[in-house]
Amino acid sequence: MRYSYSRCNVLSVGHETFLRVAVEEWEPHVKVREASDGTITISGPMANLLNALADTLNFSYTLVRPPDGAWGAPDELGNWNGMIGMVRRNEADLALGPFGMTEERTKAAEFSYPIMIDYYKILVKRAHAQLNPWGFLNPLQPLVWLGVWLTFCVACITLTLSRLALEWERLPITSNIMVALRCSWDQLAILLQQNDSSALQSIPDTLSAQAMIGLWLLTVMVIMRSYSSALTSLLAVRHIPVKINNLRDLIDEKEYGLIFETSTALTAYMKDSKKGIYLELEETKAQGRSQFLKAFELLQAARTLVKHEDYALLVEITTIKKILSDDFSSTGSCDYYIAKEHFFPLIFCIIGRHGLHHMPFINFM
Repeated sequence: MRYSYSRCNVLSVGHETFLRVAVEEWEPHVKVREASDGTITISGPMANLLNALADTLNFSYTLVRPPDGAWGAPDELGNWNGMIGMVRRNEADLALGPFGMTEERTKAAEFSYPIMIDYYKILVKRAHAQLNPWGFLNPLQPLVWLGVWLTFCVACITLTLSRLALEWERLPITSNIMVALRCSWDQLAILLQQNDSSALQSIPDTLSAQAMIGLWLLTVMVIMRSYSSALTSLLAVRHIPVKINNLRDLIDEKEYGLIFETSTALTAYMKDSKKGIYLELEETKAQGRSQFLKAFELLQAARTLVKHEDYALLVEITTIKKILSDDFSSTGSCDYYIAKEHFFPLIFCIIGRHGLHHMPFINFM
């Protein structure tokens, strides 16, 4: 199917136009190969889209790459770098991207209808299970353990006083101490569920003592059933500590370095932020914690810095899925962790220079 347009330098039936298309590698969207003679070829979903547009809208194209390998962001003087800068300076007619749409970028280039919507997430290395010698205390909260200890002490003191009240005049001081130790030992056996029948035989026959021991037995039964089931679950499923689950965790964990793609919508927004979490992300640059890499360098950084050191990669979900799939295909395991929080949603499009007559037809498709 062919489209025609009546103005000059536009599409028409049987008339092929020539466009300069800026591309840069961003797997899995587009893979760029550059031969020794400077010839550029591309593959991937965005390459398929470009070929479909060229075939349908009857244009041919040549591929060019930005010298800095960036998508595009303005500097302090308002000059744009990357592919957006090439389109703005009329060094390219189209840029494949895809590009996250922001208000500032729409002033520099014309955006197509959305291709996809994606979110940023944080990728870090997966932690390993750690041996905790005090892990047997984890099933119950500290306040519960304190309550158990206080109840145990009350039971021991109450039963000891009840027994001594009956035999005080007939027992020497040393025997009184032995009675207290025996009562305490019996209640410990009950708490640990040792099924020691002698622990119950030593209970005084008074109503108050038997009521107390009945309440104590009920408390022990409820607590120990809960404790044993929770401990079984913890032993069956390994607990792996997680430090980073959102941007706040990442900023507070000072030992972590941050890796961003250079000259993106996110980095531009961080630079313009006056307050909030994104300003704090920008301040990590002054702290020496941040690195800004080109898009084609991100996968290698994930395989080295993120996988083996304390670095966090802040990229789109699609890129993270590519990293995970490559890692699992090569190693058979997953050594990364994706933080729960997603942030900075973006609409992704291809862009063209303002006034390019192909853009309405691209949007029409």
